[in-house]
Amino acid sequence: MEEKVAEPPAPVQDSHFLSIGINTDNLKAGGLITGYVDLNVPFENPFESKDIMVEMYMNGESNGISVNAPLFFEKGNSEKSTWKLSYRLPKAGKYKYTINVRAKNKNYFSLEYDFNVADGGPSKIFNINKKGFSHFENKAGEKMRAIGGDFPIQLDINSQKALLERLSKSGGNTIRISIEAPCTAFVAEDSDTAKAGWINVAAFNKVEELMDAANNLGIKTILCFASPLSFSESAYQRSYFAKSGLAPSASDFFKNLKAQQKFNTLLQYCALRFGCREDLLMWQVIDGIDRMDIEDLDARMMWLSNANVTLRDADTSGHPILLSAGTSSEMEFIWSGDSCDVLAFDIFDVKDFALSVNSHNKFFSKKYKKAVAVSKFGNTAGALVLPEPSFILMHNTYWAGLFTPSPLLPLSNLGEHNKAASDAEFNAIRNVSAFEKNFNLASADLELLTLHDVAVLSAPKADGNSVITQPAFGDTIVSRESSNDTAELIMEPDGTILKNTLPRIWRKEAIIAIEVNGIPNDKCALSFEIVSIPQEDNFELQMMLNDDPIKPEKISSEGIKKIRKEGGIARAYLNKVVKIPLERGNQKVNIQLVSDGNASMEVANIRLDGVGSNMGIASVKPFAMRDKLTGSTFIWFKRAATDTASFAKYKLYERNIPDLKPFEYSVQMKADTSYRVTWWDTRAADKIAVGVIKSDANASLKLRTPPFKYDVACAIEEIKQN
Repeated sequence: MEEKVAEPPAPVQDSHFLSIGINTDNLKAGGLITGYVDLNVPFENPFESKDIMVEMYMNGESNGISVNAPLFFEKGNSEKSTWKLSYRLPKAGKYKYTINVRAKNKNYFSLEYDFNVADGGPSKIFNINKKGFSHFENKAGEKMRAIGGDFPIQLDINSQKALLERLSKSGGNTIRISIEAPCTAFVAEDSDTAKAGWINVAAFNKVEELMDAANNLGIKTILCFASPLSFSESAYQRSYFAKSGLAPSASDFFKNLKAQQKFNTLLQYCALRFGCREDLLMWQVIDGIDRMDIEDLDARMMWLSNANVTLRDADTSGHPILLSAGTSSEMEFIWSGDSCDVLAFDIFDVKDFALSVNSHNKFFSKKYKKAVAVSKFGNTAGALVLPEPSFILMHNTYWAGLFTPSPLLPLSNLGEHNKAASDAEFNAIRNVSAFEKNFNLASADLELLTLHDVAVLSAPKADGNSVITQPAFGDTIVSRESSNDTAELIMEPDGTILKNTLPRIWRKEAIIAIEVNGIPNDKCALSFEIVSIPQEDNFELQMMLNDDPIKPEKISSEGIKKIRKEGGIARAYLNKVVKIPLERGNQKVNIQLVSDGNASMEVANIRLDGVGSNMGIASVKPFAMRDKLTGSTFIWFKRAATDTASFAKYKLYERNIPDLKPFEYSVQMKADTSYRVTWWDTRAADKIAVGVIKSDANASLKLRTPPFKYDVACAIEEIKQN
């Protein structure tokens, strides 16, 4: 009788692994592997890797790939804790995996399991088009430009879903969520389910619920972790950092390495939890870092740079990182590095947003080799103030953003206005989205075109005409300037702005350089308006024309009756115009504030008088882009005085402004080529007229506009010959 050989005992799972639920069915390369693990292991803080680390070790037997995929904590305690997995599989093949745990300096290993990964499609994670920076694209061939706004996360989920529905129906495709992490992302005090200093998982469950609701409607999410509000005194004092004494004040936070390391654990957690999502469009650590007290700016910049690097290292999917600010040179060492992908400006207190957006994009995109956008916009940095009932600011901002080669259009505050303003906001989104989709601008490789302004109704004499521009930036900090790039204006007599990095606030010792090329005669003049100065300031305005001194101007608040307190500082409103006579030819003007004490002034309305181009209500400024791939050209014609400031000051919304009559405008295209020209109603989201025009032998295509009151757009597409 043959003796039976005893089979080896079945392997027994380590008792510290209470259950393992990894989904291994129908896996594909590039797709997600998800699941959970329940553990019985000791820990103090599940978000500190030095305390506990849970990983899924995957070994590709057929492809040689070895991966440690970290799991993130969901709930529980040392007796029973649940950890979740969300990881994008790199390659097809046969794999084995184990769950490896290190807790309290002890290691625990699960049994080994098999799974297979089939071939999959390309990644659908969006990144920035690297050729022209004008759109997002993924390896699946999908392209998009982000149109939407900042989303109010404090609403209940039903109200959020209703707002998302409205955004989707308006053609919007993107929201930005600001979670104000320093105040909300960490548990401030011990509770039954979490200890002080733990990440507030419940708050991120709500973020995930909102992202899921948005994704169901095809809406992408920009996840922003903080804003200046997070570090305001009232908000910050409720935070874990303040209550625990780790960093009692916001100023302490930016100087405290341990507090910053604590914050970095949050970035790493979010990268694990959300980083594999295809609907996550971008990360942003903080929106508007330079809108806080300048005393801590160096420390904040160092923190931000390190935080961006932490986020990039933790995000294995490589989502782009957005960085926004109100000025330029203060952020230069970050912008010129690899820690961000999109530069965004918060533009406030400008007379007309549309006059500055293109100059931002053209200059900074070229300088830093990155995509450039505008994020927040408005009349004040504290809130979006709409001083006139037509809400033309909404309209102008979105259209100026559409006609800038940027992947991100300006973001308004969705759902945070009254009904009339909210209607205007969603109408603007609807209108630009319709134009963008109709002409497939997301797939275009867009570049800016500089076209001349046109005076449809000009003054009888040249000396009655003027060119007007506005400062591009809200402020500048002189002591931090690395160059004069942020204090320079170069313009042509026809109104073409070659470069505009002028600040709105000119400060002591900053050199403001203005160049004007090709002045036609010696009757022309450069002027600018001093809007206001701090009441206590008293200084001399020293000026030079072509290296020759000009008689200085004494500036003070003496005799000024209009005094208003802003941000704790009493400001005197001078509304004084300084005029500098020019000579024929190329002119260079340097301006500097000189004083023994403090000196600064708010400026507006930089003008060239007597140059033969009328920038008033009856003149038109074109904003234009061209698709480098197809040659298609897109133009937005905007009446130059249809800005928020003019509407509010002169109550133009109450006046019956006559339509502009049709006028001729020439654009350089290919010679002797037929083009389809589509005129577009920017407020009705529909075509006005479509026709075919042929360019002449000199490549000039003569357009004739339809009549319009405020603005009109057109698309010029080449008709290909068979």
